Amino acid sequence: MIWGINYCRSKFVGCTIFKLVFAASIYHLWGERNDRIFKQKGVELKVSFGQIVKNVRACLCG
Repeated sequence: MIWGINYCRSKFVGCTIFKLVFAASIYHLWGERNDRIFKQKGVELKVSFGQIVKNVRACLCG
């Protein structure tokens, strides 16, 4: 978190991308946690990472 705050002070575009990646990561990790606890199912790390990348790309392109 400290690295991200310091990084955002110097670069605007990098800051926007950092915020998107951070928010998407938290969103998908929280969803994965809930699926594992309440539905007794989960996905592999590669799948979760792919979903995060897809989400960030969609936000940047659209």
